[in-house]
Amino acid sequence: MFWKRNNYPRFLHHPSAGMPTAAQQVFGLEAEGSTAEETWIAAWPTFLSIVTATGDRQDYEWFEFESAAWDQESRLLSLTFVDSSQQNRELHLPERADEVLLTMIHERIERSIVCRSSAVLPSGAHARGQIRRKSDETLFVQLIVDSQPLQSDAVALRKMESELRDMAGMSI
Repeated sequence: MFWKRNNYPRFLHHPSAGMPTAAQQVFGLEAEGSTAEETWIAAWPTFLSIVTATGDRQDYEWFEFESAAWDQESRLLSLTFVDSSQQNRELHLPERADEVLLTMIHERIERSIVCRSSAVLPSGAHARGQIRRKSDETLFVQLIVDSQPLQSDAVALRKMESELRDMAGMSI
């Protein structure tokens, strides 16, 4: 079980969720159109935020991430989004990175993934399907194709979705 720490800066307070369960200052990030400012990554049970001291906040639900990777040597946390139009994030953490935060990020992303499938479509495109869990515990299907699917791919995509729903016991 994770516990909340109260020694975090007050600007991390989220209006509906309170203080984060785990948080860490990050380095090398600049808010758009401004100079470098104090920036933190903070995690709550249902979402992750990147927050600046001026109050700029970007909130992400766990299902929005495809994966997270931690490189201890370079102290780089890489966050990969499911939506390819969303720019992946690379965050530099201090030498003593918060292990609770790193574990929480990994476990929450993994928990949001119920099951996965992949296939090569008739057009040659690669498709990945996932059953994902939202913060309210509802399940939904994510189908991700590495290029624009063609009409000839429709049957294969419907089959993938149907198989994923069957695996998770979801109705159509």
